[in-house]
Amino acid sequence: MKSRFVSRLGYLSEVRVGLAMMVAALFIYYADISFLRSISLLIYDSNFQARDWVERNIGKSQGEKDVVIAAIDEKSIKKFGRWPWSRSVIADLIDRLNGFGPKAIGLDIVFDSPELRPDLLLARELLAKIDKSGRDGKLKSVLKRAVENADVDAKLARSIKNAGNVVAGYIFFTEAQEIKNLDLDNRADYKIIRKSQWNYELPPKNERDFDFRKTDFKFRQALGARPNIKALTDAAAYTGFFNLIPDIDGVYRNMTNLIEFQIGKSKRYFPHMAMQVYRLASEKPGEKGKFSFKLRKNGVAGFTVGETFVPSDSKGQSLLNYYGPERTFRYISISDLLAGGGADDGYGQLIKNRVVLVGAAAKGIYDVRNTPYGIMPGVEVQATFIQNVMDGNVLKLQKDGRGSFYFIFNELSILGLGLFLTVAMRKLNLFYGGLLAAGLLAAYYVFQLYMFIAQNVWLNILYPVLALFIVYGGI
Repeated sequence: MKSRFVSRLGYLSEVRVGLAMMVAALFIYYADISFLRSISLLIYDSNFQARDWVERNIGKSQGEKDVVIAAIDEKSIKKFGRWPWSRSVIADLIDRLNGFGPKAIGLDIVFDSPELRPDLLLARELLAKIDKSGRDGKLKSVLKRAVENADVDAKLARSIKNAGNVVAGYIFFTEAQEIKNLDLDNRADYKIIRKSQWNYELPPKNERDFDFRKTDFKFRQALGARPNIKALTDAAAYTGFFNLIPDIDGVYRNMTNLIEFQIGKSKRYFPHMAMQVYRLASEKPGEKGKFSFKLRKNGVAGFTVGETFVPSDSKGQSLLNYYGPERTFRYISISDLLAGGGADDGYGQLIKNRVVLVGAAAKGIYDVRNTPYGIMPGVEVQATFIQNVMDGNVLKLQKDGRGSFYFIFNELSILGLGLFLTVAMRKLNLFYGGLLAAGLLAAYYVFQLYMFIAQNVWLNILYPVLALFIVYGGI
């Protein structure tokens, strides 16, 4: 009787220890410690390499991409000179690309000030003097043509307007040091970009449990903007910012779909250029698709673009589902595109009904981004997200605020694995208990890899695995 009581007491003690260890694991999970977060992000990165290995071994190929990159590369710089080029070249490029019938053209370039050429300034000065003198004649006609030919901003605006399918990118400043020595006029800049604002949907008043004006949604804040000149902005079908924002370890894993730009007391929300490019590419002729996001108490509840729902976290960020290393997407040198004159040269087949992003790829001028696959140009990061939305494989977030489905799933995984190991260890010695813990770890890793590959869901396995180690070590 006594031995049975002692045995039962020992069993209860082990259960208590196991439960205490599970509580400790949950506490660590809720604490969201930055060091552990960095480790979980590295595990996330490893999923891409694991997926590549699986796909190689089953013979699966990714297929042709719907996004092509018109690259400002070394070959183009050798032909057109040091960057930035005259906007006349960009105008010719847009005319050339549009002739191939792309769904949309995105400019990962900002033209924030007029291109003042000496010949334009001289022609304008002479024309003003002739106008003042009241004279007319051949000289005035010649000078008017000279102004028209030299005004490359107007030429670029005409090309953008005529194409009707161009999205112009611009920059937001989100760090205080970026604007330290800048003379910004946020109200004036806002007036240039205001047409590109996100529409947001609030719950009905009788269901709303928050004050929209007083709630801090913790969105990325813009302290200022560097928009394109007004003529180019007005000519574009849409505009969007092209900032890319890294995780705490400097790796780019998310697309920031939304930035808040506060003007006075009013909160304004603006979309990323990649989202605008997809919006334009998905629209039916003569129609403008739905373009909005839902605001809830804890932030964003996803984006709607046309008929497509784009998942995101509460801050409006979507996890990037990278397809491979740099140059997974097709790059076409701008020098090659402009070399053929009116000839097709095979580019029509590559560009027709696809999205074209124009951006820098030459070393020394492009915005270098560190990704789970290593270094790649920022323009390819944008191409990745657009392709994700087109393929419907934007990764869903496992952890997005307490109460979300995947957050609760992780809590249940921590408790379930910990409790199972606690009970099993009552009947197993240290060796077999270790084998069981290793087996559970391997099974959960395979399960989360399946979810990553087949269901486009990232399950953060660090904390369930940590729970197994804590419970095994504690008992």
